[in-house]
Amino acid sequence: AFTDDGWFRTGDLGVATGDGGVTYVCRMGDALRLRGFLVDPAEIEHRLADHPDVVTAKVVGIDGRGGYTEAVAFVVPRPGATAGAADLKQWCGDELAAFKVPSAVHVIDRMPTTVGGNGSKIRAVELRDWARQWIDQERDCRHVAPAHR
Repeated sequence: AFTDDGWFRTGDLGVATGDGGVTYVCRMGDALRLRGFLVDPAEIEHRLADHPDVVTAKVVGIDGRGGYTEAVAFVVPRPGATAGAADLKQWCGDELAAFKVPSAVHVIDRMPTTVGGNGSKIRAVELRDWARQWIDQERDCRHVAPAHR
C-alpha cells in the first residue's frame, strides 16, 4: 500500500491546503470525473437534499452518449411535492457549476437499499443500472403507472 516515495495509498481523494495540510474530498471510488474535474457526488446530493421537496438524493455516474461521465440523480420526494426534474436541475444550477448539474433527475418512490454490518446502505449499483436503462427519458414515480416504475 506504500508508494516508492513513501506515501500510503488510502484510496481517498484529498486536496493540499498549501500549509502542509490536506482537505478530505471523498473516496476515489466515489468520485466522478465530470468535464475533466473530479467531483464528489455528495456535493450534488447535498444540494438536491436542501430542496424543500426532497427527502433524500443519490447521485451516480454513468458513461454518457458522448463517452463522457454523466451525473444522474435519483431523488425521493416529500409527500405532496411538486418539483420535477427541470425544477431540481435549476435548483442545482443556481448554486453549482454547470458541469455538476445532473444530466438527468429521476424521482423515485424509495431508494434501493441493502442491510449490512454498518446498517442500511443505498445500492448505487442498482441505481447505475436504472440510469443506463432510463437514459431515454427522466422518470417520475408520481406520473408513471406502477407496472412501469
